[in-house]
Amino acid sequence: MLEIRDKLPSFLSKAGLDTSIPTEVNKNKKRRKIRIIIIIIIIIIIIIIIIIIIIIIMILMVTVVTIIIRYYY
Repeated sequence: MLEIRDKLPSFLSKAGLDTSIPTEVNKNKKRRKIRIIIIIIIIIIIIIIIIIIIIIIMILMVTVVTIIIRYYY
């Protein structure tokens, strides 16, 4: 019984369910917040890159169309 009781806190802390140590919980919360912020920043960067690629494609399409029009007329 004592061995099981000794092993339980380590299992709980590994699973992030141990509420007896508030500092670890706070650290986990901070880490989660940091992870969420990093994910949001990565998503924003990806969206910006996609927008830039779309703008470049639009510019290329316009230039190609103008070249085609110049050659035909």
